[in-house]
Amino acid sequence: MKLPLKSYDTNFHIFFASHYSHHWFDPWNPKWYAGFSQTTYPPLPQQWVAIVSRLIGLDMAYMLVQFAAILLLALGVYRFSKLWVDARAAGFAALASVFLGSESFLVYSAGQLSTTFAAPLYLNSLPYLYEWMRWRNWRSLLKGAALAVAAAAAHHATLLFGSFLFAIPVIALAIIDVRESRRAHIGSFVIRTIFLASLVGAMIAVVLLPFWIALINYPVTQTPIPHPSRTNYILNPQWGVNFFLVPYGAMILALPFIFLRGSSNPRLRPLLLGFWVAFLVGLGGTTPVARLLLGRAFEVLTMERFTYWATLLALPFIGLLAEELIDRFKWRAVAGLTIAAGLTCAVAVAWASFRPADAEDFKVESIAGWLNRDGHDKYRYVTLGFGNKIARLAVLTNASSVDGEWNSGRMLPELTEHGAGALTSSKYFGKSGLDALSAILQHADRYGLKWVFMKDPYYEPLLVFSGWRKVDDLENRTIAVWSKEAVPPATPIDSPQRPVAWARIIAHGTGISACSVSAGSKTSRATTKDSEKSTVSHISMVSSRTPTPRTSTSPTMRAIRSPTGVVFSRAMGQPSTPRNASARTFARIRAFAVMSHQRLLMRGISVSSVPATKARAAHPTSAAVASPRSRASTRSMARPRRIAGSTTAVFMTMPATDPSASCPATCRKYGRISHRKRTARSFLPVTSRRPTRVSATGTRSDR
Repeated sequence: MKLPLKSYDTNFHIFFASHYSHHWFDPWNPKWYAGFSQTTYPPLPQQWVAIVSRLIGLDMAYMLVQFAAILLLALGVYRFSKLWVDARAAGFAALASVFLGSESFLVYSAGQLSTTFAAPLYLNSLPYLYEWMRWRNWRSLLKGAALAVAAAAAHHATLLFGSFLFAIPVIALAIIDVRESRRAHIGSFVIRTIFLASLVGAMIAVVLLPFWIALINYPVTQTPIPHPSRTNYILNPQWGVNFFLVPYGAMILALPFIFLRGSSNPRLRPLLLGFWVAFLVGLGGTTPVARLLLGRAFEVLTMERFTYWATLLALPFIGLLAEELIDRFKWRAVAGLTIAAGLTCAVAVAWASFRPADAEDFKVESIAGWLNRDGHDKYRYVTLGFGNKIARLAVLTNASSVDGEWNSGRMLPELTEHGAGALTSSKYFGKSGLDALSAILQHADRYGLKWVFMKDPYYEPLLVFSGWRKVDDLENRTIAVWSKEAVPPATPIDSPQRPVAWARIIAHGTGISACSVSAGSKTSRATTKDSEKSTVSHISMVSSRTPTPRTSTSPTMRAIRSPTGVVFSRAMGQPSTPRNASARTFARIRAFAVMSHQRLLMRGISVSSVPATKARAAHPTSAAVASPRSRASTRSMARPRRIAGSTTAVFMTMPATDPSASCPATCRKYGRISHRKRTARSFLPVTSRRPTRVSATGTRSDR
C-alpha cells in the first residue's frame, strides 16, 4: 500500500508540499541550501498535495494525488489514441496504460510525481486542441488551453521537451486530415493554429512567469552532475536493465509491429516519428542522438522521462496490435496479452523492492526531535549517509541545512563549483563530491553550520581533519552527532534569488487556478463571510453519469435519514437543451444541503444568510436543474456528512419518467416519489417563486 512512499523522489515532493502547506504565498524556503526559491520548480502537484494534506496528512495526500494522475492517464491515453485508431483499439490502449512498465517504474522507483502528473494533462488537452484546429470549436479551445496550461504548471521538463513530442505529431495529423477533407480551408487552419500557439504560449508565460524569471536570471550553469540514465546501456548493462528493460517490459516484443505499421500507414507516420525520437533520446548515452538534440540540457535532464513519453506514444500501436490479435486468435490472444501486461507491471513494481531507491530504511524522528530542542535549531546542519531521507528530516525539523536534493535551486558557490549532487551522498560522486563537502565544512562559520549527523563512518576521517568533534549518539548509537566550536548562530542569507512580492502571488495563485479551470468544474466556492454565517456541514461537487435511455436504472432517489423537513428556498441553473427535444431525456437533479449541528468550514455552493439551526426549520443551500446534454453527464451538488445525531444532506434525482418504470428496484427500497408535471413555474426566477417545503421522503407542499 505504501510502496510509492519508498520511491526516490517521494520525500522531495512531500518536502515541497510541506512548505506550501505552511507558507502558501512565500516560495522562499530557508530549509535547504541556506535558503532557495521554490519558483524554480513548477508548483501544481505539490500544491495539490499540500491542500489534500490538510485532511489526510502529507503521506496519504501524496499517494492520493499520484493515484489521481494514474486515473487521468487512462482517460488521456484513450482520448489521445482515438485520434489515431478506432475506439476499440483506443480502449485496449487505455487498458494497457494501467499495466505500463514505465508508469510503474516512475511511481514505485523514481517517484517522479510531476512527470506522471503533467503527461496525462497533455494527453487530455491534445484532442481538444485538434478539434479546434480542424473545426474551430471554441469550447474545445478553452478546454484544451486550460489543460495545457495546467500541465505546464505541473512540470517544466514536460513543457519544454515532452510537449513537442506529443503536439507536433497531432499538428501533422491535423494537416493530413485537412488536406484529405474537401470542405476544409488550409488558410483558416493555419490562422487557427497560430492563434492557438499564441494563446497557449501567453497563458503559460503568465502562469509560470516567476519560473521564467528565475530561469533567465539564474540559468543552470553549475558543473554537470553525472546520472546513470545518461550512460551507455550496452557498456553498463545494469543501468540498461534499470532504464530500458524494466520500463518497456513486454512492449519490446511489439517494436517490429510499431515500425512496420507506422511506416506503412501515412496517417500513423507522425506518431511513429514522435515515438522514434523519444525512443532514441531515452537511450541516453547509448546513441549520440540525445546529446545532439538536447545540447547542454543533456547534462541536466534525466533520460527515464523520455522513455516514459516513448511508451505513451507507442500505446496507440499497442491497442491496434491487441485488436488484431484478439480478432484473429480470440481467447488465446486475450490470455497471452493479459500475461504479458501483468508481468510487465509486476516486474516494474517488484523492481522497487529488488533495487530500492533507499537501501536502508531508518527513522529520522529522533534526529528531528534533537534539532528542535534546546535551541539546536538556531544553527544549520548537514547529514552524511542519509540518502533521500534528508527531505523527510527537513519536513520534521525547524532547523535549516546547507544541503538539499533540488540541484537547480542551489546557489552556494561551494556546491555549484563541483560536479556533485547532495552532500549526504558525497562519496558516490568521487573527488568532486568530497571536494564540495570539504569546502562546506571549512566554511562552517560563514553559514552557521554547527551540526553534522553522520550515519556512514566513511566520513569520520574527513570530519576529524576539518576540526569537528563528536558530541552525541542517536538511534542506538548508529548515528553520531558532530559539532564545531565557536560557530555563530545561522542568519538569513541575502540572496538575489528571493522572489519579490508580486511574483509570490503569481507563483502560488495561478497554479491551482489553472488546474481548477482545466477540470471543467462549475463549482462555486463559499466565501469566508458565508462560511462564518452558515452552519452547513459539507458541500461539494460530485459528478456522475446518468444514461439517457428510459430503461436505465441510473435515476435514483437516495434519502439520508432526516427527522426534519427542508425548505426549498433558492434555485440555480436551467436546462440548456430545448424543452421540446424529445431525443434528449431531461434528468432534473435537486440537491438539498440540510443544516447540521456542527459549525464547520464548507466548500462548494456559496451560501448566504443562512439562519441558525432549528428543529423543523432547516434551509437548503441550493437546488439545481441539470441536463444530460453532453454524454449524459449530470452533477449533484451536495455530499452527506454522517455525524451521529445530525441531519446533513438529502440527495434526490427526479427523472422525467415514472421511477417505478425506470428503476423499480430503487422504488421498492425507498418508496414511490410523488411527482408533478414540469411546468413553466419550475424555471421561474428565484424572486418570483414561493418557498416550497420538501419532506425527507420527497413529497412537497406549499407553505
